[in-house]
Amino acid sequence: MNFMKSEKGIILSSGISEFEIDNTFNSIRESKGIFEIYDSFYPSPSDPGAYICYANYDYRTNTWEMTLGNHGWSGGIYRVENNVIVNQLLHLSSVENKIELITKELVFFSHYDTESVEKNAEMNLMLAKIHGK
Repeated sequence: MNFMKSEKGIILSSGISEFEIDNTFNSIRESKGIFEIYDSFYPSPSDPGAYICYANYDYRTNTWEMTLGNHGWSGGIYRVENNVIVNQLLHLSSVENKIELITKELVFFSHYDTESVEKNAEMNLMLAKIHGK
C-alpha cells in the first residue's frame, strides 16, 4: 500500500497507482470532501509553487473545485478534471518520493467567483502540461 493516514491527512508515497489514488479520493469524499496539497511545480508570481485546495462533495462528478494561492496571491475557483489531479498526484509523489494530502484545518477560498469554461479549460491544460501529460 502506497498511502497511509497521517496526523494531518493522507500520505501518498512514490509508486502509488491510479487505483490507490481513486480509493483515496473516495475516502476523502466520504469524510470531508476536501484536501490540500503543495505543488512545487506550479508557476507562481511570488514564492515557488502553490498551495492548492481541492473540494468534491458529490461522488457522481468527475471534477473537483480548486482554489490556489501562495504568499501574496490567491485566486479563482476552477473545475479540474479528476484525471488531471490523478496525474498531478502521481507526478508529485514520484518526484518528491511522498506528498501529504492535508484534510484538516483547511481554508477553501469560497468567496471567489467560479471561473469561466475557458479559464477552467486553460487550468486543466496547464496542470496536465506541467505534470507531464
